[in-house]
This record gives sequence, structure tokens and C-alpha cells, in this order.
Amino acid sequence: MTIRTTPGPQPIPNSYEELFRRSLLLGAVLIFAASIPLSTNAVTDPDIGWHLMTGRWIVEHGAVPQTDPFSAHGQGKPWVAYSWLFEITLYGLYAAMGLSGFIVLTLLLVISISLALMSVIRLVNPEPAVIVGMTSIGLLAMSQLLQTPRPWLFTIFFFTLEIRCLLKSRQTGDIMHLMGLPLIFLLWANLHIQFIYGLYLLGLYLFEPWLTGRLRRFGWAPTTPGHDANTWRIALICVLATWVTPYHLKLYLTVMELMRQTGVYQSISEMKAMDFRSAADWFVLLVSLGVSYLIGEGKERRLLILLLLATGLFLGFRSSREVWFLVVPAVVVIAGRLPHSTPAATGSFTPPQIAVAVMATVLFGCHLARTRHLDPDGLEEALRENYPVTAIYVADLKGLPGPLYNDYDWGGFLIWNLPRLPVSMDGRANLHGDERIERSSRTWNGKSDWMDDPDLKQARLVIGNRDKPLSSLLRQDNKYKVVYEDNTAILFQRESTAAGE
Repeated sequence: MTIRTTPGPQPIPNSYEELFRRSLLLGAVLIFAASIPLSTNAVTDPDIGWHLMTGRWIVEHGAVPQTDPFSAHGQGKPWVAYSWLFEITLYGLYAAMGLSGFIVLTLLLVISISLALMSVIRLVNPEPAVIVGMTSIGLLAMSQLLQTPRPWLFTIFFFTLEIRCLLKSRQTGDIMHLMGLPLIFLLWANLHIQFIYGLYLLGLYLFEPWLTGRLRRFGWAPTTPGHDANTWRIALICVLATWVTPYHLKLYLTVMELMRQTGVYQSISEMKAMDFRSAADWFVLLVSLGVSYLIGEGKERRLLILLLLATGLFLGFRSSREVWFLVVPAVVVIAGRLPHSTPAATGSFTPPQIAVAVMATVLFGCHLARTRHLDPDGLEEALRENYPVTAIYVADLKGLPGPLYNDYDWGGFLIWNLPRLPVSMDGRANLHGDERIERSSRTWNGKSDWMDDPDLKQARLVIGNRDKPLSSLLRQDNKYKVVYEDNTAILFQRESTAAGE
């Protein structure tokens, strides 16, 4: 007698298991990346206003500004809008999509940074779990920089792409992988002035063989192959590409001016060192310790990497705004030292895996945007909670005259929303200089010499945060009258009889 058995459940083919596993891994990192910019922070950034107004000014005039058109201090003084292409992009998205355009731009750039970082990590370790894990750690460490539409997002993206080009060329010995660098630098120089960091990295790459040759005498550095004439030609084209901007070599003068301005590291919050009050700062420390351990164990001796990491440690621990310079190469170095069993040829994600991950990210993003109230009404409400929206309306309705006195954080918003009155201060630190920024900070914090501030003395209209010490002091000064006040802002008008004092 024959006994018939019902076939049991068949195992899922390995291809489907792999599709699900890798789609899950890729979807996890993309969803995490998308969750960072999907917040109201993208519209409440204090510098968006002056970036927007610059983009609008360029579009309306068909040229970039040569002097400052927005502040009382800068009237007629030279000013370089070194992020002019970013500002046109931001203004175009705002014109097409309103406040949602800020979130869309930030989201696209953060996703691009994520994919670029994953592609670099794959060159040193094709294991999907390592690629996803180290990318997520890098994104978390940089997360405070990835929440708002700032031009530094382009810098992080281009810097990561540059590392990929240099690494790929070094691995294969093929300079064709460097051919995209001139285009990168052409765009970079017109989007953000930190293209200078990219030139620094390129310089390290070019001179590494010469430097290692000197150090080999002491038996310290491994031999690095030299570069042929074509590599130097490509590098020269990269430098020349950075001159193809409306400001040409004047851009380099601005770089030197910014390098000399050190006071901002004490007075501007985003320029200060990490305070380790957020998870991101601790992850920066984590990757720093990780890569330092590898160097201490002698597992990383390439001079280019050592110099790059040393520079990153200096920049990242000096200013929280520049931690990306440390994080990007550090996570790549750490990933390269982690074990892997996946062959390099199969380490990439396939189109079906990418499609599934993107669909999951889009669905999650839509859900997150709805739960975080990122609709137009929710974004407008976020502005009202953080900026003097109604106070500006009252000032315009009453036709209150200037000069205007305001603080550093609200200057950009006022440039965009109260354009008839030049601001006294805004986020363009290189225009105002260390002394004026410090002077404004002391006044708004109610220091003993607040009455001696020349900008305050000349002002007939003061818009400020109602909780600032200066606001409390002006309430008690009979030369100032409260015109409007709400939970966010207070609007003072200086009595006309006292305006000439």
C-alpha cells in the first residue's frame, strides 16, 4: 500500500528572502533619513528669510548683488552672495510649493546624502548590513545639520561624492573616475562657499605621494603611488571651475574674510562647539573614538586618511556646524575595517530592492508628514509660534517708520516679511562682523551698556522676543511705547520727541 503525503510548506526561494531582507535594510535607512527633515524645523530656520529674499532679488534684477540691499549697516557696502544658486533654487521651490518647498528640498538633499554615503561605504565593505548600519550612524551623528534647507547640505553631498571619486580611482587606478570632479566643483562653487574644503581634500590627494615619500625615510608611512600628468590636469580644471561664478576670484577673498572671523565661534549657537546635550553629539564622539582606536592599533596608516581625520577632528570639535567633515570619512574608515562575507560583485542593491525600499519610504513619509502636521496650516502655525508674524502685520498696517532694531535670529525673517525696513542685524555674519554681532548680543541680553548701542539709539521701531531682557528694560523706559504684544513678540515704538536724542 502506498501512503500519500501532502507536501509541506515549501521554503521561500533564496532570491525572495534576499529581496525582502535587503529591501528591509535599505528601507530602514531611507526611512530614517526621511524622518530627519520631516519636521517644522525646515521652515523655522532663522536664515531662510534672507536666503529667500536674495533669491528673489536675483530673479527680479537678473544679476547677483554686489552690495548689500537688505540691512541698514550694509547699505552700499560690498557683499558677496556666495550661495546665489542655492538661493534661486530655494526661492523657486517656495514660489511653486510655498512653505512645503523647504521640506521637499531638505528631504531630497538628505536622501541624496544618504545614497552617496552608502555608495562610498560599499567601496570599502560590500556587506549590506554594514552599509546600512554605518550610514545610519553617520546620519544620526549629522542629524542636527540635516533638518533645515541650508547650503551646507550641498557641501556634505558633494564632499561625499568627491571621496567616492578619489577612492574609486585609487582602488582601480583609473583616472576616468575623476572626470566628474570638475562638474562637481563647478556646481559646488556656485552653491556654497565651503567648496574650499573640497579643494583641500583634492590637495591632500595630490600631494600625498610626495608627503609619504618624505616620511618613508623614517619608516612611518606606507608607500603611495604617484599621480600622472592627467590627474594634475583634472585637478587644475577643478580649480578653474571654481572661478566660473558671477564673483570669480572675489569668492576667494570672501573665503579669506570668513577664515579670519573667529568671533562667531563664541557668539552664534550653530558655530559653537558641541555641548553634548543631544544624541547626535554623542554619536560624533562615538565615531571619533572608533576611528581613533583603529589609528592607535596601527590599522589605519594611509597619510591621506590620517590628515583628513585630523582636520575633521579639529573642525568638528571646534564647531558643531562642521562635524560632517569628521563624520563622513570616519564612518567610511570604520566600515572598511569591519568583517564581511558578501562578495563585492553582489554587494549592491538591485532595482527591485530599491523600488520596494522607496515605496516604503514614500508611504512612511506621507504618514509622518500627516502626523507631524506638515500641511500648510501647520507650517504657518509653526512660523507664528517662532517669529513675529502678527507684530510685522501690525507694523505694516500702521505704517510704522524705521529705523528698525532687531536681534540676530529674527533678522532673516524680517528681511523677507518686512522688506520696506532695512534690518539692523541678520544671519550674514561676515557682513556684520564679530564686533557688531557681539554688540547686538550684549544689548538684547540687557548688559550694563545696553543704552549705548548706536543702532538702538537711532531706532524708532524695535521688534523683539518678549522674553528677552532688553524687552523688559524697554517696558520700563518712558521713551518707548508698546504698540503690540503677543506670546511670541513685542513691538516698541520710540516716541518721536525722543527720536532725535
